[in-house]
Amino acid sequence: MITAYRNLFSNEPFYVSVDAALKRIQQGSSRSKVEEIRTTQDKDKASELKKDLPAICFSGKFTERKDSCLVEHSGYIVLDFDKLEDAPFTKQKVFDKAYIKAAWISPSGNGVKALVKIADGTKHKEHFQALQDVFPDIDRSGINVSRVCFESWDTEILIRDDPQTFKKTKVIEKAYENVAQNEDDVFQKILIWLNNTGSAFVKGERNLYIFKLASACCRFGIHESNCASLIHSHITSGTSDFSRKEVDLSIRSAYKSSTFGTAEFKNEKLVEKSTYKEIEIDESIYDLSVRPKDVIYGIDCKQDAMNMFRNGYEKVLSTGCKEIDNHFKFKKGELTLLTGIGNYGKSTFMKFLILIQALQGKKIALFSPEDAPAHEFYNDFVEMYFGKNCITGNDRPTERQYEQVYDKVTKNIFFIYPKDIAPTPDYIKERFLELIIKEKVEFCIIDPFNQMTNDYNKSGGRSDKYLETLLSDFGRFAKQNELYFMIIAHPKMLQKKPDGNYPCPDVFDIADGAMWNNKMDNILVYHLPFRQTDEQNTICEFHAKKIRKRKVVGNIGMLSMEYLPRSRRFIVGGTDYIGQLLSEPPRQAKIEIITDDVQPSDPFGWNNLTGQFEKDETPF
Repeated sequence: MITAYRNLFSNEPFYVSVDAALKRIQQGSSRSKVEEIRTTQDKDKASELKKDLPAICFSGKFTERKDSCLVEHSGYIVLDFDKLEDAPFTKQKVFDKAYIKAAWISPSGNGVKALVKIADGTKHKEHFQALQDVFPDIDRSGINVSRVCFESWDTEILIRDDPQTFKKTKVIEKAYENVAQNEDDVFQKILIWLNNTGSAFVKGERNLYIFKLASACCRFGIHESNCASLIHSHITSGTSDFSRKEVDLSIRSAYKSSTFGTAEFKNEKLVEKSTYKEIEIDESIYDLSVRPKDVIYGIDCKQDAMNMFRNGYEKVLSTGCKEIDNHFKFKKGELTLLTGIGNYGKSTFMKFLILIQALQGKKIALFSPEDAPAHEFYNDFVEMYFGKNCITGNDRPTERQYEQVYDKVTKNIFFIYPKDIAPTPDYIKERFLELIIKEKVEFCIIDPFNQMTNDYNKSGGRSDKYLETLLSDFGRFAKQNELYFMIIAHPKMLQKKPDGNYPCPDVFDIADGAMWNNKMDNILVYHLPFRQTDEQNTICEFHAKKIRKRKVVGNIGMLSMEYLPRSRRFIVGGTDYIGQLLSEPPRQAKIEIITDDVQPSDPFGWNNLTGQFEKDETPF
């Protein structure tokens, strides 16, 4: 297997076969981009376009795009021939060697890529150095195992099914001792060269200028300490608003990303010693290792933006009830609050939503100590599945039926119940993380918030500051692990309305409600409007009080439902969605939906309950 990335800046590897990668080149999976590269007259634009092509590491399977992160070598080396006058001729000439697996035209149209089958992947560099004797014009960067090759398009790619093996090796010691004899003279020469490229030490570009200058010094063989001294004495002296620390940081980054002692001047150009290929200093600024921490460049997410433009907003997960979907759908990386008056049934409503997901194969972890003991917690889901009381009554299922349904329902639900340790937020997160890793859990639910052991002293006794820190931490946790993260919290005691019933609570009825409102992406409320005056009235309400991303998740509003206590099921929009999911005859409801005038169309429909979409055969 070999490794592919969506583009040069993607960190997510995909593993494909060599034949699959070559087939994409032949079929033109990146044809439109390659054609644009080949037709543009702007060299800089072509370079930028190329970075958006899929990047392939032909030499093996990597966890990261670094030589040190090689998992398994593929047994192949890619050769790069640039700036050719007759690329098709070179392609055929190179392919004449029996150990060439494939040869094709590069994205630029004036180069050739060739894939060589080698005898020993552990001797990648030694094989490459031997190949340099056969092909003196190849780009020396191929000596690196993690060297990426941009996906091209060539309908006439030459492919050999069963190539011979290149067995020769050659060892060449690194020539780091070849340092510039007169570093000051060399530095001045580099300055002239850099200024001729249009770079200048001016406000807004000073860090970049220092980075380019230091990169060239490193490649030429000027040691880092001497480079720093030369830059401070010749460039930055007298610039009070540009600190020495800032300069040194740019220099250190340049030396980290550049290869020491590999360049020289030829015809007033800085070139690689081995190939005399001109060095493009600008390209090194896109090395991820030298990026400012926690800064995202536009180019990093360009592919995501283009995909959004082509395909619409990212897909969200249906609740399983199209009427609820009009107001709320699950979105990974978001925090959702569900609140409601105590003992009104909000946990039961949550279980209703959970069961739909569990039956569709989604895995859910819950910290729900009020539902202990665990067997009663799991029994609630079984009874909701059957739509009846399974412990008492004459129409109980058989023991075998109960066991089969129990196994089916509970295999995707995990109950967190600390017995011998305080359930602090950090401890609960640790349990969540274990389940994320081991069981591939996607839903994490805390029910309720006040059952965690919260240490307000961490924030000087201020509950609002503690809550701010904690919810921010949960938010990062949800984003980092791509979770559907939900928290149930109780409101404070409310005053009854004149009719004797409690009003529908709001987020500000919760302690430190302003902070909840600020930090939560979505705020939902479950309510029984007639609970105090008519316990037999089964009408209940679902409110979406806050939806941060309304274009994707849903609209603010309310809908009425019916709860059937005997079956523990909810009738939404006249539909028993659990029963429908289990292919039971639909139940009739006596209530109408109450909702906003403007509703988005359901982007999933019942036929795509889980919100999962098919991916391309090769996902890059």
